[in-house]
Amino acid sequence: MTKKLMMARRFIAAGLLCAFMFVGIASVNAQLTEGLVAHWPLDELNGDTTPDVVSGYDMNADNLTADNVVEGKYGNAISFANADQTLLWRKNEEGDDLPVNKHDSFTV
Repeated sequence: MTKKLMMARRFIAAGLLCAFMFVGIASVNAQLTEGLVAHWPLDELNGDTTPDVVSGYDMNADNLTADNVVEGKYGNAISFANADQTLLWRKNEEGDDLPVNKHDSFTV
């Protein structure tokens, strides 16, 4: 077999593998978000809140500033300090899907 033919086959095989992986990952992500009530990545602060990227249930950030957003293992992270009494909190409103423990089944 010629080198060009072997290289073309490898290229096609790699492309197919990437396509199957992309479809598989998209399917897993869809399954993970089904029924998800809230998700706070805790990788950014918008003023005095950190966003919920699913339902808009943003949490209030006490004694936290942009200086508390640091480089984490994967992207950014929020650094908490007991000495500064840093705190994230949210007051749930009537009709919210939170707190999650009001549901029959929940995972934290």
